[in-house]
Amino acid sequence: MRSGRRYRTASWLAAWALAVASCCSAQAATNTTQATTLATPPTTAAATVEFSNCQDGQALSPDGKWTLAGNFVDGACPASASKPAQGARDGFSASHANDFGVVLFLEDAASHARRPVAFAGYDGEAAWSPSGEAFFVNDHMGSNVTDSWLYFADSLRRVNVREAVRHADRVAARYLDGHAYFRSRQWMDGHTAMVQLCGHTDSAPSMQFDLRYSVSLDGRAKRISMRVRPITDENFQMECE
Repeated sequence: MRSGRRYRTASWLAAWALAVASCCSAQAATNTTQATTLATPPTTAAATVEFSNCQDGQALSPDGKWTLAGNFVDGACPASASKPAQGARDGFSASHANDFGVVLFLEDAASHARRPVAFAGYDGEAAWSPSGEAFFVNDHMGSNVTDSWLYFADSLRRVNVREAVRHADRVAARYLDGHAYFRSRQWMDGHTAMVQLCGHTDSAPSMQFDLRYSVSLDGRAKRISMRVRPITDENFQMECE
């Protein structure tokens, strides 16, 4: 009897150990799956393309219908550039380039027809909305000003971000006379961009500011956040972080 009982006890312990091992293995597999899922990065917005009077840049729309391109014409790259580059020499670029030698245009992927996009600065950034129906352009026109525009791809009708913010937020007006830079940073959805207004005031006491807005294609703007602080030797370079 005792021998049989020991046998049954040993068999029960072996079965229990196997069940525990299986349970732990299943839990480990579950944890591994969860970790993998959590580690998977979220869907990212379209990359921002940069261009200047010494650098070309282009971006295909998510729907594949358009190519947005910023080119510089031959000879526009400053002689002081560390790596001077040769620019475009075609007639379209030459005839539509601004005073800095930069041309921004939208090209139909099927017909290759080009339409110039208004651009006044020496460098800028642009990014497509997730649907490809719109894009934003940041236009760096000088050391103290950057403007941003939201464009409809089909008509090139555009929304002036500066004016949208000015009309929506009275607080913003006090910062627009200094060094004020409007920069669309990313698309929040297919019709709304997250915009940064940053810079510093010119009158004493000098303050640096960083205000964030949502700006939609219908011209509506809403402030999301606001940070203002005195300029010091330690944080002067952090004004548009």
